[in-house]
Order: sequence, then C-alpha cells, then structure tokens
Amino acid sequence: MDDLPKVEEGVNDVEDENQVDTSEESEEDRPKINKTAFHEAHKSIPDSSKMRLSTGKIVEDVLFDFCRNMDYEHHAHSYIIDCDDAEIKSLYTETEWKELIKDRLGLPINPAHIAKELSKYAKKTLRELRQIVMTPYLQDDIEYDAQQHYDMEWIQTSLRTLTNLYENTDHPLARSHYEDWFTVALFGSCIDFCMRYAVRN
Repeated sequence: MDDLPKVEEGVNDVEDENQVDTSEESEEDRPKINKTAFHEAHKSIPDSSKMRLSTGKIVEDVLFDFCRNMDYEHHAHSYIIDCDDAEIKSLYTETEWKELIKDRLGLPINPAHIAKELSKYAKKTLRELRQIVMTPYLQDDIEYDAQQHYDMEWIQTSLRTLTNLYENTDHPLARSHYEDWFTVALFGSCIDFCMRYAVRN
C-alpha cells in the first residue's frame, strides 16, 4: 500500500467525527442467506468441476459443510478461500493447506510496453494522478487502433476509476463492502475491461 498516492492536504479533508468507521460489521448487518437455494446450487456443481486435494478431500464440499447452516453471508458461500481466515485454515491439515494455497500458475511476465505505460501514472499525490488520468494517452494526430492502443485505454480507464474512488468524499475504499460492490465498482472497469480484448484474440 506504500505505493498508493497520498492525499494532499485539503483534498477530501474531513473532521474526525466524520471519519469512516472501519470496525467489523455485526452479523445482522450482513445479507441473510437463502439456505435452500445455496444447498441446491451446491448440488448442481459436478464433481469433475471441484478441486480434489491429494488426500481425497474436496475443497468445495469442505466449504459447503462449514457454512451450510449459517444464516448470514460468509465468503465461504462463494467458495472463496480467505488465507487470513483462521477458521477456514483449521478445516484443512497443514499438508492440505500448503497444497491448497500453492501458486500453480505463478506471476505472468509484465510486458515492457505495459510497464512503461504504468510508470506514467506513478504520481505522489492524488492531484497529480487526477491530472495524468485526464491527459489523453494518444496525441491528436494519432488514430485509435485497438491492436496497438487497447492496453493504454484499459490502464487509463482503470486508474481513472480508482482516482474517482479515492476522491469520493464518502470514502468507499475505506469501507467494508459485499462482493457485489466490487463487481460493480471495480471488476467491470478494471478487470473485465482488461480481459475483453484478450478473449476476442
């Protein structure tokens, strides 16, 4: 988080009593789960689509058993493994846990042209970041070509979205959100936008 732009004095400046409360939400603040629908959805998952560990334990079934009787939403209902959740970790042996969190793909190599483009946005303040995301990435005499410029458009669109969230006086990035919030506010413009062109090619 040290690389994130720092907010300048006077930008989104609020009094202490207006600061966001980032404490844990109570269980009752979370959405209730339709247990019947969740159970039916789990039954519909083919065994061939589930992750089976070398010990024979099936990851999705373990998560299902863990949260099947919960009344309120938990990340396990989406079969998400939270590596910082001690309860989830306790469901597996040490050997199983190491196998489960092993990075099988590794980090992809960052192409030089993307690294160069991203470096343009390495600003120290939110004001500087706002200025650069509003600066056209193409010169006036250059016509847009998806083959050459799609990555540049994706980078600027994503960073403009993040800049807007940083500037938002409601401080959404400091709040707890459900998965749907991230789907709407971030994933569409920052991740789906990136993959859209890759899928076509």
